[in-house]
Amino acid sequence: MFTKPTVFVLGAGVSVPFGFPSGDKLLQILSGKVNTKTDSNWQETLRLHEKVVQLLKAIPEHPNSTLDSDMVDRFVTSLKAADPPSIDTWLTHHKEYNELGKVAIATIISHFEAKSKSDAYESDDWFKWIFHAMCKNVRTIAGFDGNKITFITFNYDRLLEWKLEKQIRNFFGDDSKRKDNAVKVIFSKIFHVHGELGLKNCGKMPDNYGQISLNKIGQGMQNQEQLLRTFGEIAQAHSKSIRIIGEGTNNRSEIHPDVKHHLEQAEKIVFLGFGYDEDNLELLQLQGKAETVKTLGMATEDIDFPIVGTGYLLANGQRRDAIAELNGKLRIGSKELTCVPFCNEWVSVKSL
Repeated sequence: MFTKPTVFVLGAGVSVPFGFPSGDKLLQILSGKVNTKTDSNWQETLRLHEKVVQLLKAIPEHPNSTLDSDMVDRFVTSLKAADPPSIDTWLTHHKEYNELGKVAIATIISHFEAKSKSDAYESDDWFKWIFHAMCKNVRTIAGFDGNKITFITFNYDRLLEWKLEKQIRNFFGDDSKRKDNAVKVIFSKIFHVHGELGLKNCGKMPDNYGQISLNKIGQGMQNQEQLLRTFGEIAQAHSKSIRIIGEGTNNRSEIHPDVKHHLEQAEKIVFLGFGYDEDNLELLQLQGKAETVKTLGMATEDIDFPIVGTGYLLANGQRRDAIAELNGKLRIGSKELTCVPFCNEWVSVKSL
C-alpha cells in the first residue's frame, strides 16, 4: 500500500490503451477531418463522426432542447476549418458552441466507456497496476482504505472509478457494506478537474457507465427515433457536469480546495499519460511545490524525486517546455516508457 502521500495526475494517455480517444482523435471525430494517408483507422473515425452528427441533429427535436439543428452544421464546418490544437482551445473562443460542444464530447466519451466494458486484456493496464500496488501488504479491506493516495484526473471518462469499483467488489471477500464503504472512500480520493460524465455514486456506477453505443445508430435493430431520443437525453444529462478549459472568469480560482491541499501535502506527484498543457499545469498551481523541491536539493536517485511524469513519444522540445513550466523541478521518463513500465521504474509505494 502507499504509505507516503502520493498524488497521481492523469491525462488521456492512461485511458487510450482501452480504446478511448486521445485529444487529437477526439477532435477528428468531432470535426470529421482525418488524414487518409497516415491514419489507418480513418474510416472508423469518419463513421463515428457521422453518427455523432446524426445524434446531435436529432436533439433539437426533443422537448425543452435549446440546441438548433442548423447549429450542428455550423459547428462542424467552423471547427474543421479552424483546425485547432484541441476542442477545449477552440471552444474558449466560441462560447456560442459551448453547450453543443459539451454534449458532443459527452456523446463520444460515453460511447467509448461502453466499449471499455469488454474487459479485454491490455498489457499496459495501469489500472491493474495501481490496484495491485494499493493491495501490497494489505490483509483487510480496512487496510486498503489506509492508502495515502489521491487521483487528480483531467479526463471526462470514469474508467478509473469503473475499474477500481469492480476490483474492490471482486477482490475482497468482505460483506457488501464494507465493500460499499471502501468504494466510497476511494471515490472521495478522485478529483475530475474538468468534470466527468455524471456524478460519482457508489453502487450506481454499473447503471450509468457507458450508456451510449453509437454502433446501434443506423443498425435498424430497434426504433431509431426512440434510440436517438434516449441517447440525446443521456448526452445532455452527462454534459451538465463537463467544464471546458478556461471556462469561467478565473481559471486559477476554479481548482478544488482539496486538490490544492493534496498537492501541497504530497511527497510524490506522478504525471501519467499527461500532455503537460500549459493551462492545465497553471491550474494545478505547482510552482510553489516546485520551489519546495528546489530547497530539498536534487534526489540521489530518480525514483526519489518528488515530481515525475511519463514522456512517452514526447519530443525534446515538448519535454523542455514541460520541465520549464515547473522551474526545472520535473523529471520525465524516456520516450519508450508507457504508464506501467514507467511506474515500475519511477514509483515506489513505501516511505524510506
